[in-house]
Amino acid sequence: MNNLSMNMKEVELTAKWFTTVTNDLLILLNQEGQIEYINPSFERAIQYSLSEIKNQNYLTFVHEQDREHTLEHLELLKKDQFIPFINRYKRKDGTYYRFHWIMAAISGSGYIQGVARPIEYSNNHGKVLSTRTWYNSFYGYSGEAAHMFDLEGRVIAANTAFEKLFGWTAEEMVGKELEIIPPDRQYEFDQAKEEVLNGSRIVNFQTLRVKKDGTIIPVSVTYSKVCDDNGEIVALSAIIKDLTELVNTQKIVEQQSEFMAEQEKLLKNISDNINEIVCLYDIQMGKYVYISPSYERVWGFDLQEVYKDANVIFDTVYEEDVDQARAFFLTPHHSAKELEYRIVTNGGELKWIRTKVTPVKDNDGTIVRYLSISEDVSELKESELLIKKSDKLGVVGQLAAGIAHEIRNPLTAVKGFLQLLNQETETKYADIILTELERIEFIMNEFLMLAKPHEEMKMEEKSIVDVLKEVITFMGPEAILNQVEIITEFTDEPLMVICEQKQLKQVFINLIKNAIEAIPSGGQVFVRTMVKSNGFVCIEVEDNGVGISNEKIERLGEPFYSSKEKGTGLGLMVSFKIIENHKGTFQIFSEEGNGTTVQILLPLVK
Repeated sequence: MNNLSMNMKEVELTAKWFTTVTNDLLILLNQEGQIEYINPSFERAIQYSLSEIKNQNYLTFVHEQDREHTLEHLELLKKDQFIPFINRYKRKDGTYYRFHWIMAAISGSGYIQGVARPIEYSNNHGKVLSTRTWYNSFYGYSGEAAHMFDLEGRVIAANTAFEKLFGWTAEEMVGKELEIIPPDRQYEFDQAKEEVLNGSRIVNFQTLRVKKDGTIIPVSVTYSKVCDDNGEIVALSAIIKDLTELVNTQKIVEQQSEFMAEQEKLLKNISDNINEIVCLYDIQMGKYVYISPSYERVWGFDLQEVYKDANVIFDTVYEEDVDQARAFFLTPHHSAKELEYRIVTNGGELKWIRTKVTPVKDNDGTIVRYLSISEDVSELKESELLIKKSDKLGVVGQLAAGIAHEIRNPLTAVKGFLQLLNQETETKYADIILTELERIEFIMNEFLMLAKPHEEMKMEEKSIVDVLKEVITFMGPEAILNQVEIITEFTDEPLMVICEQKQLKQVFINLIKNAIEAIPSGGQVFVRTMVKSNGFVCIEVEDNGVGISNEKIERLGEPFYSSKEKGTGLGLMVSFKIIENHKGTFQIFSEEGNGTTVQILLPLVK
């Protein structure tokens, strides 16, 4: 402890000794700008002792012409900046002494500390400052390139940093005009010189300068005037800072910013134009911060409603899937997860949606956002359903081929002998047996139709409108018997398709027959044709009958499944197979109590 106290005392004595013997002028001002301390060198320079001027405002001793720019430099200290400057202090004998301030700072307690050096005149130079004195008192202490030049532009002095930056030695520069200003920037210098001569000060003016080797570099220049004791401007000084590294950094930053902006623009263009719905949900804010415009195309609702309240999304989820969707979206996810669910669009359409949610973490690994990508997979679901039905058709078709052939031969023999027996003996049961045998034969024919390969069909170009007209004529009597009106809405064009006419007639007869049977108390059946933009014709058969439940619709087309009490399910199954062989699609839309619509799409002849 004693050693520490002795060391501190030694440091204090050394500091006191240094301030006493140094030629530098030291001053300490309080927060109000009052003089608290000056060292002996300062006392000798202004001919006042500390006791004579203590607690007086320092500006009292500054030449009135120098007070404004002195205050400007002190203001820079508050921003942790310092630029060396020159001002004049009044001595006790009434004369002024020129001080060059080479260092200044504000202490932690708010006191201003300053270090200056006196600038003397040389008798040989008259009004021009001594080169040695200037160099030692100013440029030797400046970390930036600096030089002084007379009003004609001739160099009076330059520091080592200036020599290093521009490539000239002091011997090459002194007394000469340096060509460091690019010709196209000469007007800038002339304007700056004019402003300084009129009393202004140019600080950190950004421009270009030319080095000895011709290299042009970006710089910032601070110009100051140099005056004699009478206040007359005799020279200018310039402090030059090389901005090459800064500009290169700025270019890199600008390039990076441009790249990021371009990437952001590209990402936005992609997300704005893809079919998938991209959403970004902020956990802390509790709302979506981005939703791609495709949401409106798929859901049909206004984006702003979801931005206002994120829970609005659950109002669109199909009733049976709401609980599952809530659990999926409201449960925290630590890894990517996926869910398929149904929604009801603004137009009342039922759609299948697949959503993948991925957590977004910050640098600390905390989940701050969720990124979700959703897509409409309704067509995919329909395709999967069609594939399943097609697979079932294939299996049943193979089975049907074997069974039908095995049964048909003995069935034909039984039917023939029964007809002979009926001619010889009259029995009431023979007609019943024949009727049932004909029904069995009809079912066998359905089986064989199902099993027939695509290659056996006789394809030819036909008008779908003509085919439909023939079917409607054929079904007319049955419709009348059931008090059903068949209303047609056909296009004017014939709508040519490549088809097996008999098979298509079988499909349409089956559909119209089903529609008539779905209206037990009489009603209307609409048959329409429409041209789609994708080169297909749409045939619609619509009834206003009892309708079919969603559960039953999903099973229609399965072997031996029918919504009718006495149906076998083979009629629709065969119809699916025929349309598939014609490279078309078959869809059923129905709601229990509100009728049924069947849509068939077939490719038009190009």
